[in-house]
Amino acid sequence: MSSNIPDRAKPWVSIIVASIIIAVLLFATIHYFFYGSPDHQPQEKAKQPVKPPGRVHQYAAPDHSKQEEKKSIDATDMSQAQELIPLFLKTYIPWDVKQQPNSNIEKSKEYMTESFYKKVSATQQRYTLDVKRRTVTNIELTPADIRQTVQWWDADIEVQQADTSGKVSTNYLLFVVKVKWENNAWKIDDVGVRTGEWSL
Repeated sequence: MSSNIPDRAKPWVSIIVASIIIAVLLFATIHYFFYGSPDHQPQEKAKQPVKPPGRVHQYAAPDHSKQEEKKSIDATDMSQAQELIPLFLKTYIPWDVKQQPNSNIEKSKEYMTESFYKKVSATQQRYTLDVKRRTVTNIELTPADIRQTVQWWDADIEVQQADTSGKVSTNYLLFVVKVKWENNAWKIDDVGVRTGEWSL
């Protein structure tokens, strides 16, 4: 048969035959993977009886102490969080160079979560050289994000600062305060400037 094909047509015939063989192999492979593989036979698997598992994992009983922390918090509890923030800020923000560097942290410890207290007491606070005393004169709070067990409040704090020469000036500190429901009470869990930096 190859003798009847002119020499010019032989390469084209070979290409066509090779293309047909490749197409048949490609079609057979695709057909096997999409229709002939064991993964693609859901009807046959559904007809087979289901064997019960030999061993079933038993989950532990729920921890009721954690559920108590997730109790619903009413309006009274929410207002308690709002009342806590000024108490904390009035002890945390003021300082005097005559006192120990972290005395404000110790004074405000009762209002903090244990983890936040450990975090801020581990860092030594730095004061400016020209300011020797700072007192809080006014605090304005605005709710930023109120949730059931965590609240964020914007705090605009007006402070008076006395420099080394005795000159008193008024400044404003813009903070975000995070309050957390922990051990059946609201506690301060973090403090940061409004730019997003936390734990001053």
